[in-house]
Amino acid sequence: MISNFYCPGNPTFLNTFDLSYAPPLLYYAYVLIVVIAILFGIYVFVKDKYSLQSLLIFALSVVFSLWIFNMALQWLTVPANFNHFEWQITAFFEIFIPIFPLYFVYVFLNKKDAPFAWKVFFGIIILSVFALLPTKWNMQSFDVENCQSNLGPLLKIIYVFELLCAFLIIYVCAKKFKGTQKGDSLRKQIVLLVAGTSLFLIIFFLSNIFGELTQIYSINLFGPIGMVAFLGLMTYMIVRFKAFNIKLVGAQALVLALFALVGSEFFFATGAVSLTLIGITLITIMIFGQILVRSVKKEVEQKEKIEKMAKEIEKAYEVEKQANKELEKLDKYKNNFLMQVQHDMRNPLSTLMGYADLLLEGSYGKLAKNAKDIITKMQDIIQNKIKDVNNFLDTEQFKMGKGVVALKPGVDISSILEEIISALNPKIQEKGIYLRFERPEEALVITADREKLKAAIFNIADNAVKYTEKGGVAITLKKEKEKVRIEIKDSGIGIPQEKIENIFEGQFERTQLAQKAASGSGVGLYLSGQIIKLHNGKVWAESAGEGKGSIFYIELPILKN
Repeated sequence: MISNFYCPGNPTFLNTFDLSYAPPLLYYAYVLIVVIAILFGIYVFVKDKYSLQSLLIFALSVVFSLWIFNMALQWLTVPANFNHFEWQITAFFEIFIPIFPLYFVYVFLNKKDAPFAWKVFFGIIILSVFALLPTKWNMQSFDVENCQSNLGPLLKIIYVFELLCAFLIIYVCAKKFKGTQKGDSLRKQIVLLVAGTSLFLIIFFLSNIFGELTQIYSINLFGPIGMVAFLGLMTYMIVRFKAFNIKLVGAQALVLALFALVGSEFFFATGAVSLTLIGITLITIMIFGQILVRSVKKEVEQKEKIEKMAKEIEKAYEVEKQANKELEKLDKYKNNFLMQVQHDMRNPLSTLMGYADLLLEGSYGKLAKNAKDIITKMQDIIQNKIKDVNNFLDTEQFKMGKGVVALKPGVDISSILEEIISALNPKIQEKGIYLRFERPEEALVITADREKLKAAIFNIADNAVKYTEKGGVAITLKKEKEKVRIEIKDSGIGIPQEKIENIFEGQFERTQLAQKAASGSGVGLYLSGQIIKLHNGKVWAESAGEGKGSIFYIELPILKN
C-alpha cells in the first residue's frame, strides 16, 4: 500500500514534514504570498462585507491560499499517501483560480451580479472537475519511490482554461473601455483591472505549463508571483479610486507585506544571532508600522473632512443657486403684481380726476360755488392718493435694490426749481405765507433724470410748505466748487434732534405735532433721499428743534465740460 512508503526526505517536523527539503524560494514565493493574500482578502471582506466584489476577492484569496498550501505540502510531506492525496486534489483548487477573477471582473465593471447562465457554466465546470478527480483524467499513476505523479490531461485542460479566461477578461475590459468617455476615472480602473487579473492568470499559466513540459517543478514556484501583481494593482485601485469603500489599506498592506517578508526568514535562518536579528527587525516593523498607519489614518480623516466640507459647500451653492432662481421668479411675480396694483389703483383715481375736471369746466352744467369748492377739495385728495400710489411703488423698487432713474447730461437745475416754485404758488397763496427763490445768474447744468429729480426736490419743498403756517419758505441755489447746493429753509414746526438723523432713511415716523399739522404717509422724504443718492448727490436736514423751523440741504455734482 502507498501508506507504507515515504518520499525522499527526513520527517523531522511532526514526523511528517521535512522543512529542509524544499528550496528557500518556496518560503518567499509561497509563504509570503499566501500570508499577504489571505490578509488582503479578509481585510477587504471585513471592511466591505456587503459587497459581492469584496466577497469574490475574499473567495479568490482563500482558494489561492489553499492551492498554495497544497502545493507547499507536496514539497514538504514525506509520507507517500499524504503526498499522493495532495497531488490528487490539486485540480480541484486550480479550477477556482481562473473562475473567480473572471467573475470578479464582470461584477466590478457592471456593478451587478453575473447572469444566471454564467453561474450555470461555472457550476458545470467545477462539478466536472470534482467528478474527474478520482479518475485517470486527473492522475494516471503515482511513482511511490520518487513521489512523482503521472498526471492525466485534466490539469492541462485547466491550464488552457486559465489562458482562455485571461483573454476573456481582456475582451470584456476592452469592450467596457470603449463604452467610456475620455477623462472618466473608470478607464484607468479598467486598465489596472485588466493588467492585474490577466497578468496573474498568464503568469500562473506559463509557470504551470513550463513546469509540466520540463518536469522541473521548481518553475511552479514563480507562478504565484502573478498574485503579487494582482494584489498590488488592487491595492492601488483601493487607495487611488477608493474601490471597495476601503481606507488605509495601502499603508496597512505595506506593513503586513514587510512583516510577512521578514517573518519568512525564520523558516531557513540558522543560528541564534540570525534569529535574534530577525526578531528585532519584526518588532521594529511592528512599532514603526503602527506609527505609519496612524499617521496615514489621520491624514485620510483630514482629507475626508475637507472633501466632505467641499461637497457640503457645493451642495449649499446648488441650494443657493436654486433659491436665487426661485427668488428671481418671485421677484418677477412681485413686479407684475405691483404693476397690476399701480394700474388698478391709479386708473380709477385718474378717471375720477378727469370727471372732476369736466364738472369744473361746466361740461355737465353750471355748478354752484360751494359745489365747485367741494370738487376742488376732491381733486386735492385724489391727487394726493395718486402721489401715494406712485410713492408706494417707487419705495418697493428701492427696497428691492432696483434703480428707477435714467441719468442724462445737460439738465438745467434752475429751470427745475422754477417749475417747482410755480407748482407750489397756489398752496403758498392759499396759506398766506411767502416763497422766496435766490439763484446765480450763470446756468448750472447737471447729469440727472429730470422728472425723478424734480419729483424728489418737489417732495422736500412741498414738505417745507406743508408744515409752515407762519412766515414762509426760502429756496436758495448756489455753486460750491464742483457742486451745486440747494437750501430749502422754512419757519415751520421743526424736527426733533433724535429724529433728524433718520429723516431720509426708511419710512420716516412723523412727530405728533407734524401729524396734527398735515396728513401724509412719511415716505416722500425717503424716496427723495434715494433718488438724490442715485444722482451721486447728498441730502440732509438741520433743525434747532420743534417750533424752530428746518433747513434741507441738497448737493449734486456739476456736469464737467
